[in-house]
Amino acid sequence: VVTDDSGADNITVTASSALTVNQTITNDDGGNITLTSTNDGGADDDLTISASVTALDGGGSIDLNAGTDLVIDNAAIVSTVGNGAITGDAERAIEISGTNTLVQSANGTIALTANAGAISHAGNFAGITVDDATIRTTSGAISLTGTGGDTGDNNHGVALSNTATISSTGTAAANPGTVSVMGTAGVGANSDGVNVTNAASHTFISTVDAAVSITGNSATDDGIDLTNSAIATTGAGGSISIMGTTTGTGGESDGVLASGSALSTMGDTATISVTGVSAGRAGVLLIDSDSTTTGAG
Repeated sequence: VVTDDSGADNITVTASSALTVNQTITNDDGGNITLTSTNDGGADDDLTISASVTALDGGGSIDLNAGTDLVIDNAAIVSTVGNGAITGDAERAIEISGTNTLVQSANGTIALTANAGAISHAGNFAGITVDDATIRTTSGAISLTGTGGDTGDNNHGVALSNTATISSTGTAAANPGTVSVMGTAGVGANSDGVNVTNAASHTFISTVDAAVSITGNSATDDGIDLTNSAIATTGAGGSISIMGTTTGTGGESDGVLASGSALSTMGDTATISVTGVSAGRAGVLLIDSDSTTTGAG
């Protein structure tokens, strides 16, 4: 266990290759936590968080930097309070998995970015994968930005599966930030910009007043593919905007494909916008997917 409660100090751990956190790291005095695995030229410079990392006492932020992949698993909780931000940057991919695995902030931004460098990493991978885990904030902005790999198939930009959840509970009075998901597919068949798949109906994004924006781009398959994956906002200003684009010319290439995936807002000023552009099948294809606004919007 690594604990700092000595008064506004920071915790910084840097490895020249892979770095694995198997013990709890806690900063109790408002300082920051920075964990870095440096790219030494190989393909195994992962930063793996398998134990909780927590910044307490108001302003402390958490910065996670991976030379290859950033992995958060094993029911680890990455958490800040107050205005503390959480940033996660991976030169290749980010993988967050496990029912009890949680990334959460109070008022601070959560920003996860994968494979966004000037030189893309080689391999077969989704840029960001969230599997059966939760990303949550009260009133901070949440952003996921990922680009898929350049080898094989299923190189989604951002992929969420198995009841993965993104939530924002902030109200208009708390000035909540937006929830944004931006994915760019890599090469190969079945490579979507944003792919969200659940075996049964599941609300994968839920907010009160935070607006939701999803943008997906693909050159082979769907810009955005939602399967049994709903989005719901319940406050006055929680609008939903979805924009999917594919330059794929295949018979199953859609700008936006939603199957069994409802979109709903409740606010008087909240709106739902779905826009799709496709060089293949449909710009927007909705299958058993309702869009409902119960306010005046």
